[in-house]
Amino acid sequence: MKREVLVSISGSQQESGEDALEVLLPGQYYKRKDTHYIKYDQYDEDTGELLKNTIKVKGDSVELKKTGYSNVRMYFKENSHYTSYYDMREGSLLMETHTGKVQVREQEDSMDIMLEYDLYLNEQYISNCQVAIKVVERSGVGE
Repeated sequence: MKREVLVSISGSQQESGEDALEVLLPGQYYKRKDTHYIKYDQYDEDTGELLKNTIKVKGDSVELKKTGYSNVRMYFKENSHYTSYYDMREGSLLMETHTGKVQVREQEDSMDIMLEYDLYLNEQYISNCQVAIKVVERSGVGE
């Protein structure tokens, strides 16, 4: 896969009743040894503040790290639990993910990642979440 990519992320929380969220952002991809890295920036629609995102894929595990106006690290591996803190200006929340499914499909010019997990904040169940991440080469860029 080429370095310049488009990152499509769609996700839903079953218990929230909200429509699925979907974003399409330019990003960078690279691979070191057996680990894939996808980096992209995201701006808050209300404040315009920057959030830097890194997705790290190694085998059947996925790590998502966000830094900027909020900071969080999430780790997903099938049938595993991960605890971290979701740091915001307003304070920190204890965050737990209980991962059910992780699917990673790598192709020559794209990568598909599917995550299913239960989300807990401050030991309270929030929702069952499904996230689909698709990374594709940006055509005409870097050729």
